[in-house]
Amino acid sequence: MGQAAGNRGWYAAAVTERSLTSPEHGGRLLARLRTDAQPRAGAAYAVVLSTESSSWETHAVVQELDGRVELGAWSGDEAPPAWLVQAAHALLRGAWQRKRAGHPWPRRLARWRPAPGASEP
Repeated sequence: MGQAAGNRGWYAAAVTERSLTSPEHGGRLLARLRTDAQPRAGAAYAVVLSTESSSWETHAVVQELDGRVELGAWSGDEAPPAWLVQAAHALLRGAWQRKRAGHPWPRRLARWRPAPGASEP
């Protein structure tokens, strides 16, 4: 086994589900295409937004005709930060632009964004 193969095992062990959903700083956005509930003229996504201290879930529908993004009610007692909701909206709008360019709806979208005013690590 070569050097590269040995490093892959370490990397796989270091990347856990928690590290993918709960960032140490900034915000994490995950959107998964819902194959169980596809609207007629668009795509439905399960959306999870996370910060170091909180996590929120909702569903979203992206209209194929005009790219309009409709977010459902967020789980939890309070809404996620506006900057994170805006980033989720932009992420889903980007999925529509890929669809409009002739690609299928993305099955999974994942991004990290720095908090406003924070410097990147």
